Formats: sequence, C-alpha cells, structure tokens
Amino acid sequence: MGFPIEDQNECTDESALFCIEEARTPVHLGEARVEVVAHETGAPGLTYLGIHDDENTAVAATLGTLRRRGGRLVEVRHTGERNFTFELEQTTYAFDPNRIFTDAGAEAALRDQGAFSEAALEATRAFAERLLEVVGFEQLREEGRLIVTVHNNKPGFQPAESYSAKSYGRGGEHEREAERMRPKRETAPDDFFFVTEPRHYRLLQGGPFHVVLQDNTAMTDDGSLSVHAARKGLPYINVESQHGHLREQIDMLAYLNERLEESAGM
Repeated sequence: MGFPIEDQNECTDESALFCIEEARTPVHLGEARVEVVAHETGAPGLTYLGIHDDENTAVAATLGTLRRRGGRLVEVRHTGERNFTFELEQTTYAFDPNRIFTDAGAEAALRDQGAFSEAALEATRAFAERLLEVVGFEQLREEGRLIVTVHNNKPGFQPAESYSAKSYGRGGEHEREAERMRPKRETAPDDFFFVTEPRHYRLLQGGPFHVVLQDNTAMTDDGSLSVHAARKGLPYINVESQHGHLREQIDMLAYLNERLEESAGM
C-alpha cells in the first residue's frame, strides 16, 4: 500500500508567503513503484492533482501558486513519461493514468496500450483507489469542496495532437462530451478550463480564458477523473495549458483562485 516517507521542507524563496512541505508515498503497481508526492503548505486552499509525469509546466505553475496562496498539490512521479508501465507475472502492461478511475476505463486503457489481464486490471484499479486516498477524494466530496487537476497539452502529450478547447466545439473530436463551451478570441485554444459544474462554468466564463462544461449526462466513460468525479458528485476543474505556457498557466490558476474567493466557492 505505501506510507508517507522522506518528508522535506521547501522554504528557500523569500518572496513566498507559504512554505511547502513534501511527503512522498510509495505505491506499488505490479512490480513497479510509483511515487505519489504531496506538496503541503498547511494553509487553507485548493487541492490540486498533477497526474501525468511529463507535464512539468503544470507542476511548476501550481507550486508557484501554492507559495502565494496556500493549498496542496499531489503529484504522481513514475518514469517521466505520460503513460505508466509495470511488470506483472512476466508481462509488461501500460496505461494512461488519467483513464483508470472506472472499471470500464481502466480495462480500455490497458487494452489500448497492448497487454491485458484480469490481474493487471485489479492492480491498476487498486493503484487508482490508493491515489485517490492520498488526494483525499472522499474527504473533499464530504466537505463539499472541489478538486483541481493541472494538465499540459502539445503534440505527443495527447492522443489527438490537436487537443484543445476547439476539440469540444462544433465538429470537434469531443463535441458530444461538452454541454457548453465559451471560446475566447484573445486566448490560445490550448489554454482552457474544463469543468463539471454549471456554477463553475458561469463563474469562469466572463474571464479571458476558454471554458468547457462537461456534459455529465452524455459523457463517455473513458475512465478519466472528470467522469469519476461527476458520478461521485465531487466538483472538478481542470486547468489545461500548452506545455511551456508557464505564464499563461500561472495566470489561469490566479484567475481561478480569485473567482472562487470572490464567490466563496472553495
């Protein structure tokens, strides 16, 4: 299962309002070990999750946000690659870690990458459940709070190289997954919010960033956290930005926090 180890304290930035303490939880996945790192400020604030190990801009932007605003970030570290791989009974398996939060999604994620077995599915789902425990998914839900994921996109970071807010617009690959979309001419389509609650769509739509509202009645069960969160009733917001758009993602996180504070939605 794994328990937190190797606590570290990061408080070297004199301009930071909050110090960050780091606790690492090793979680076994077959014969592999995945490190789930909780960056904690001890101050009230949002809970963020960075699940793809190659999306470093998102992690950097969020750590900067923690130093200024408090909250916590749970970061998943594996091999530095998008997909996770592990050995089990002399077979190699792989999956996208944002496709494992439902049974159907996890099975499809394994089959999509090649090998599949019931034992591998069981190990994958156990990993997903343990990750959500570290995140505090159930506690967030019971307290009526929300979870914020941070992602980056670019060619090679998504199955569809053109993944952006446009993917949810008319004629886009994911058009049917979106109940509503608010495009913005002045902002690159790679930088957008993806939300599961109409109230958060309304909260963010007046800003400079694209906003997509998931259609929780027509969504495809792809195993993503947005699907699982919608089913469980935990409000979910994804802050999606192009890899390398550090300034843009920092600005998006600042705007999100400001709007939530104004509405007391945290």
